[in-house]
Amino acid sequence: ERCGLVVKQFKADVRVSPTETICKNLLLQTNNSTLEDYYAMHYSRFPDFLDYINKVVMVANLKKSKVDSKDVAYFATALREYPTIITISGSAKGTVANIQAKNLLLSDGQTIIKGNLKMVGLPDINKTLIDYNNGELITSGNGILKYAPGLKNNPSVSISSITRAYFKGDFKGYINNFVLNGTIVSNLGTIVSNVKMKIAPGRNGMTDYTGNVKVNDLNLGVLLKQPDLGTVTLNADVDGRQSKAEGTDVNFKTIIQHIEYRNYAYTGINADGKLEKEKFTGNLLIADSNVSMGFYGLFDFSQEKLKI
Repeated sequence: ERCGLVVKQFKADVRVSPTETICKNLLLQTNNSTLEDYYAMHYSRFPDFLDYINKVVMVANLKKSKVDSKDVAYFATALREYPTIITISGSAKGTVANIQAKNLLLSDGQTIIKGNLKMVGLPDINKTLIDYNNGELITSGNGILKYAPGLKNNPSVSISSITRAYFKGDFKGYINNFVLNGTIVSNLGTIVSNVKMKIAPGRNGMTDYTGNVKVNDLNLGVLLKQPDLGTVTLNADVDGRQSKAEGTDVNFKTIIQHIEYRNYAYTGINADGKLEKEKFTGNLLIADSNVSMGFYGLFDFSQEKLKI
């Protein structure tokens, strides 16, 4: 094809008409991709291919297929910014800009995705609405940053510190603005969440979050780039925000089994209040082996010496 796409091998039972192209028993090899089983394209007229992203409806049933983004980029040039090779099994229907997949098994070598997926807004991943349900995902920080490079320099969250992560549950929203329900097991700890999060772009962008979180041995200090913090186990209702410029501002009601602060693990803590710029205002009950107290007031961690 004049754009550069080369069909190296093609076998199928084919039907072509002015409104559809159907390929059964398919084996298709292009420059870098291989598709097997079934693929169809539906359109109103052939000139729809000039706007392939929005006007050509694809229907596929794929088995052990390999898709290289360089081949898709001949029709959707924005994908040239996200070079990747994906192996795919499952069924899908829709345009590039509005596509649904069922019984999906997808891998790019760093990330594995299973479940049902709907994406509206491609090829711009930052403006794409993602609805992922009954899902399983195995990835890492580098796998996430591959598709959301803007998070790499986020001052509030260290995505690259995640070396492995397994998620089971549902995700709905955008890369930087989403609702997450499910369980995440990672090298930094375990999180069971029903959380809404919004991450603003830029080095000084604000991260807003609200919801319920259950955490088990999560290395919060590494994840949130707070060296004074260590691991934490808790059950909390939270509503907060954080940025490099403004620090942390969190309202919460929580039961903390343990939390490490400046290399000491405090246990048996009930806290209800607000943490803002290294200051805690609220109610704090501690039944630690070295500390037993009930506190109503202010803790100030911002100075060398603790102020109460």
